[in-house]
Amino acid sequence: MRYQVVEKTLGMSLFTDIGNSFYTSTEAANFDNILAEVAKKTGNPPGELADNFPYQLTDVLKNPGLLYKNSYSAFGIALNLLTPVGSANMAIAWPFHEPENPLCNRDPNRCFSRQQDEDWWINRFKVEFDIGTEF
Repeated sequence: MRYQVVEKTLGMSLFTDIGNSFYTSTEAANFDNILAEVAKKTGNPPGELADNFPYQLTDVLKNPGLLYKNSYSAFGIALNLLTPVGSANMAIAWPFHEPENPLCNRDPNRCFSRQQDEDWWINRFKVEFDIGTEF
């Protein structure tokens, strides 16, 4: 949702962002093979790809809740300053959902949370600045 605070100069937007990027099953298998080779050469236990939540369109059509369950979500507010040479933008967002990871639940030391570990949600914000065209 966008609102013009000052016509053709300053805008304000409320937004939500939901998404995920992941390896396909073939890419994940290749990654696991590389980790196994590295482990063999170094004598260390093999690493694991723990933060990968792939799904296919057919999976989402069968279970639409999967899209939210396996995605990262945030909401925020942005200010957009329009200038003759382009826009300058500042956004602040708060993450409110991150997929549950069974591997991390079993051993929290193996993984890190993408959200900041703050008790109060307001302290988990992220700020972004950019200059240029938005696509």
